[in-house]
Amino acid sequence: MTDAAIPPRPMISRTEFVALMAMLTALVAFSIDAMLPGLPNIADDLSPDTPNRAQLVVTSFVFGMGLGTFFVGPLSDSFGRKPVVLWGSLLFIAASCLAWAASNLEQVIAARILQGLGASAARMRPPKHPFGTIPKSGASFIKSGYWELSGFLATT
Repeated sequence: MTDAAIPPRPMISRTEFVALMAMLTALVAFSIDAMLPGLPNIADDLSPDTPNRAQLVVTSFVFGMGLGTFFVGPLSDSFGRKPVVLWGSLLFIAASCLAWAASNLEQVIAARILQGLGASAARMRPPKHPFGTIPKSGASFIKSGYWELSGFLATT
């Protein structure tokens, strides 16, 4: 067997990186803000007797995200940031499907806790480039674009 030269993986462009990191960060704000207009409908459909319990949908997400921060740091130290962000994103997507298919408020709350756990992976570790190192000349561009774009996405 011969060791064939493995071509290096292409790096993503700065613009793609900034957009990806901003979207991951804005995911948290969107996950909370998107639920607020729907709380009356959630209360009517899933807990008509106690409509204030629908607010637990938001609280459970924040609880899951806070709980997830205890695990994301050590996991990213052990396995690296990129796998933790990817697995967290997959957990968020799976929990979103569970919340969509839920038939009662307790299932939605459990799915929202899982969503918070997944979102904590994206929230804790985006500032470092997950695909390699960035030259110092481009770091200020990326940080400024990242924070501007994430602020814009969070407000839209």
